Amino acid sequence: MSDKLSITTKKIQLSDEHTLKWRKMRAVKKIKKISERKVTVIMGENELNGKRRFVADGFSQERECQVMLELSKIAAVEGDGYSGNISPHTSSERFEGVTLGRAALVSTS
Repeated sequence: MSDKLSITTKKIQLSDEHTLKWRKMRAVKKIKKISERKVTVIMGENELNGKRRFVADGFSQERECQVMLELSKIAAVEGDGYSGNISPHTSSERFEGVTLGRAALVSTS
């Protein structure tokens, strides 16, 4: 007799409607969680001279900010990700980013 444990998994195929419903529920949960943080928009599109731009306070918790800053020091690459342009829009903006691949490599080392 073998002491091996046999585990079987069953993959469930959801319809597009069920998948969409599940994604909506998940998004609502995330939005509720964020809304509990009391996010305050400090500057908007007019102050920042551009559409879809804002500065918010309270969006991330202190520890989350510390982790992102540390990650950026270790893994960030300058540029827009396409042509290496550090300031693709204006000289006042500086682009740096961490790809998912780089984040994964850093997290495993």
